[in-house]
Formats: sequence, structure tokens, C-alpha cells
Amino acid sequence: MAPPTAAPSSSSGSEAEAQEPQEQAPQVLQLGQKLDTAVPPQGGGAKDALREMIREEETGAFSYDVTEDDLGNVHRVVWHRTSGEDVVFDRPDKQDDDDWVLWRMMEKGRLAMKVNAELLDDLRKVTSLVEPYRDEPPPPLMVNVKTGKIIARADNARREHTMPERIYFHHKKLPDKVTKKIEHNYFLEIDELIADVHGNMYHPMNEDVGSMCATTGFPHAIAFQKEKGRGKSKPTLEYVVAASNTVELNVRLKRREREPVYASEAELIELIGSQRTVGQMQDDLTYEKDMMLYVALEFADGDDTFARVPPSCFVQEPLLGALFSPAESAPYKGGFYEFPMTRGVASINFRIAKGVTTFALKKACKGRQFRFVVKALNPYLCGLAGFTARTRGFCIKGVLHNDAKSQERYVKTKEGVCASPEADCPEDVPKRAPAKKKQKVKKEE
Repeated sequence: MAPPTAAPSSSSGSEAEAQEPQEQAPQVLQLGQKLDTAVPPQGGGAKDALREMIREEETGAFSYDVTEDDLGNVHRVVWHRTSGEDVVFDRPDKQDDDDWVLWRMMEKGRLAMKVNAELLDDLRKVTSLVEPYRDEPPPPLMVNVKTGKIIARADNARREHTMPERIYFHHKKLPDKVTKKIEHNYFLEIDELIADVHGNMYHPMNEDVGSMCATTGFPHAIAFQKEKGRGKSKPTLEYVVAASNTVELNVRLKRREREPVYASEAELIELIGSQRTVGQMQDDLTYEKDMMLYVALEFADGDDTFARVPPSCFVQEPLLGALFSPAESAPYKGGFYEFPMTRGVASINFRIAKGVTTFALKKACKGRQFRFVVKALNPYLCGLAGFTARTRGFCIKGVLHNDAKSQERYVKTKEGVCASPEADCPEDVPKRAPAKKKQKVKKEE
């Protein structure tokens, strides 16, 4: 019985090569490698070889037709050889393990290329829509018509939409006597809705059922937290802020007395204005004639220096390095997180950015809690004691449904933990200091 003959090849001298003794093992062809060609060099040479192979397909030197259905299943591939007849490959049966695996790998590669092409087309569309607004100037000044206070500033020359690595605050010095008077009498405080109207502290029902605190205020809930992968580790009681809920921070200016009372920023602005010299009055008075505040996110175990949480602390760094939504900008840039104080109260609403959670922290930062920090931007008050306020520590989660159910609150009383009715929720409407009475000027006769 005659041995099987080899398939015809475009290479010459096939009979002579068949009669020669096979002293060396036949060369194994790599995927995508042409016959009778050298292996492409590594490094940059491999990239050049890949580009050359792509050009060969585009110019028709290596051409083929693919028959496939709407779902991307390839039924037939016809290879048009440069010399000789076309070679037809039909879809193998699933029983043919080796042939089926190679065929399926080819199909998956084609599907991935189609998905990438669709994504690239979508990105081109987005780019075309955004391009007209690339150089659009920031929004103009916004002023509250009733109070005349600036709500937001926009600086065309210095406005930035991303956070720098370090944050710097402006400081100006007052006379020591005035500084001591301000620090002794005034301070900022952030509202924390952690108790009902009767003063009973919110507390989880048990280790599995937590309690809501505030729907939109701070904090959102309180629940027992247990580290994952620690077996029977003891759960810890922690306050929770959810990225799916709006965070509403209310900051108040108070005056130190036997019982702290509400105060108005107008008292401080007037006091600061009385200390300016003629030369200082001619300087730039930006942020000196009002009380603008700035909020950021810190680690709760940090020191008293302003230290924003680095975006690099998370396994997947947040988009644009933003920890909040909308994204932060540096202080004194007229960004969203500069908010004004009116009659002793300043309020701001925002959300935690996607991916900024306690669970997403890197190993070196695991177990650390967060806190909000609010700082006065007025250069004369920025560095004074009492004008940087911080919240208590909390953990951040994407949602709350695993910790506490909506509108279900529990408080701890002398009799134990019991349900708290909605009517006992603390009032979260900011109470403002009384308006300053205007002095009547006597008319001269």
C-alpha cells in the first residue's frame, strides 16, 4: 500500500526534500507565521512584523472570506491562496475537540474585535459632542438675590476641575488681641443627627439589624460591621455613610457661653473689617468680606492637619481622582465645594463618588474610618482654632440595604433598644441666628 502523498505546496523541490533524510525535527509554525519566513524579532521588531501582517491583509496578499450569522457564529472560511485553488474550512462538529476549540477561539477573537469597534465608535461620538465645549469658560458669578451673598465664584484664569496633590490655604494675621478674642468666643460645628428629639441615641436593634439615622443628613445609619475573611472576629459598632444617599452637611457658627448659642458671621466680618489698615483695604479682598467654607474627606485617625484622603488609597482609583460627586476642585477656585454661610448656617449637598468605599481600600489602609472636614476660607480665620470642624468617624458603603432598612430607626433607652417612630426624627432644617438689628439714625433737626 503506497504511503499518503503530501498536499501540493507552492514551495519548489518538494520531491527532493522528501527523499532527504530528516536529521532535524520539523519546524513548528506559530499562529500567524507565514511559511518559509523567519521568526520576527522580539521587542520593536515584533510590533513591526505585526503591522506588516496587517498590511498584507489590507492589500490582499493574504485574503479570505468569512460566512457567519447575525450572532457571530462562523460557518465557513474560504482562504484565497495566491497560487492554486481556494481552501475551504467548514465549521467542525463539537465532537471534534481539537478542531472545535481552535474554531471557537477564532470566533471569540472576532467577537471581541467587533465589541471594541463598537466601543471605539461610541467614543468618537462622545468626543464629537464634547469638543465644542472644551474651551468653554466657567459659569459666571451666582448671587443670592435676597441676601446678596455670593453662592459660587468662577475664576476664568485659575479655575481647575481636578485636585492637585497638595492643598494650600490662604492665611493672614490679625492682632494677637483680636485673634484671642475670636478663638475664645467663636467656633464652627457640624450637625450630626445621631439622636432623636428626646436625646435618645440611635442604636442597632442587634448585630444583624442596623438603624437609620438621617435620610439625607449625616450620618445615614449606624450598624455593626464585621471584617470579611476574619472568621469569628468581633463586630464593631460604626456609623455608615452610603454612596447611594445624598450627604447634607449643615455647619453652624456658635458663640461660647454657658450653653453655646447661634452666632452670625456678620459679627466676625465686621470685627475683621475694623482691623484693616488703609493699605490692606486697597488689596484684593477676595474671601475676606464673607464666610465661605470648604469641605473634604479625611481619614478619621489622622492628626489635626488638613489631609485629604489620597485617591491612590483605593484598589481602583476613582475617576479623575474625585472622592465626591460632583468632582472636587482645589479651594479658592470657585468650585462646588465652596459654600457660603448666611446668618450663622452653611449647608451643602453632595454624594460620595463611585468606588469610594471602605471595602475598596487597599490592604495598607484596611480598617481605617473616614470623616468630613470643613474649613473656613477667610484668610483671617482659616488658621484659627475653632474654624476647622470635623465629624465623627464613619465607614462608607455603596448601599445601605444590607445594614439598615429605609425609615427604620431604633434608639437605646434605659429599658433597652426599641423602635423609634418617624415623628421623633430630629429636625434637620437649619436654624439661623437672629437677624442683626439695624440701628436707627436720629434725624438732625
